[in-house]
Amino acid sequence: MPLKTIYNSMFEKRPDIPIVILLAGLAIVTLFPFINTGFATGDDLEFMITALSGHSLSAAEVYATGAGRFYYYFTKPFYDLPYMLGGITFAKSINILFVFVNFTLLAFIAWQLTRDKWTGYFTFLLTIVFVTIKGANNPIVSFLWYFPVTFTFILFSIIFSLKFLKTKKLYFRNLAVAFY
Repeated sequence: MPLKTIYNSMFEKRPDIPIVILLAGLAIVTLFPFINTGFATGDDLEFMITALSGHSLSAAEVYATGAGRFYYYFTKPFYDLPYMLGGITFAKSINILFVFVNFTLLAFIAWQLTRDKWTGYFTFLLTIVFVTIKGANNPIVSFLWYFPVTFTFILFSIIFSLKFLKTKKLYFRNLAVAFY
C-alpha cells in the first residue's frame, strides 16, 4: 500500500492531526530545555527557601504588610506549593505545563473569535516562538506559577465570556467573573 494511501486513510476524518502533532512537537522542543534553567530571579530563590523552610504563612504576612497588598495572604502559599511538592525541577515542569496550556487556550480564543482554525494555529506558533526571547522575566523561567497561572485565569475568564455572549447563560457569566 503506498504511503499516500496510508496517510489519507489515517487522517481522512481528522486532517488537522498532523498540524497539531507538529505544533505540539515544536512546543516540546522549545519548552523542554527550560526545565533545567535554574533560577532567573532572586525572588524565585527566595520563594523556594521560604517554601522549604515552612515559613510560607509568615512570609505572606511580611509581603502583605510590606507591600500593602492583602492578596499575598491567599496567593503566597499557592506560589510556594510547587517547591513544597517536589523541588525546582518539578516546579519548572508544572510551570511549563501551564505555559503550554496557556498557548493552547490563547489559540482556542483566537480560533473562536475569528472562526478560523488557521488563525488559532498561527497564534499558537507565534506565542511559542516569541515568548522564549523575552529575557529573564518571562513566564517560563521566572516567578513559577505566578505569571502562567494568573494568565490561565484570565484566559478562562475570556473563554467563559465568549461562551456567555454566545449562549446568554448566566452560568458562563458567573464563571467568567469568578476566574477574573
